[in-house]
Amino acid sequence: MSNKPHPEDEIYKVKTFINELQKVQEEYFTKLVENLNLSKEGEDWLFDYIHNSDKNEFDDFQHYLNDFNKKYEDMIKKDGIFICPQCLTQGENFMCMSCDSTQVKLKSKI
Repeated sequence: MSNKPHPEDEIYKVKTFINELQKVQEEYFTKLVENLNLSKEGEDWLFDYIHNSDKNEFDDFQHYLNDFNKKYEDMIKKDGIFICPQCLTQGENFMCMSCDSTQVKLKSKI
């Protein structure tokens, strides 16, 4: 008789561990986005930088953004009410949540 664990037990163990790692990863990322005060666009760019960019290709996040003609300052949430000129609904800093227009403008400061 073998003392070797059943394959399904090993699979379950690794699957559970990976799921726990994913929760920790999501918690760290969410906290980072909050601490950096990133807009939804900034969050998307940061996610892509962290998960999809080659670590040897860019020195840092700023360099990554510059490569796409983006500025870090434009990724920060700004206080105020932002209105989409296309559908006249409130949006985030740079993108309408209804029609995905990127022409959202600051209408008034808070």
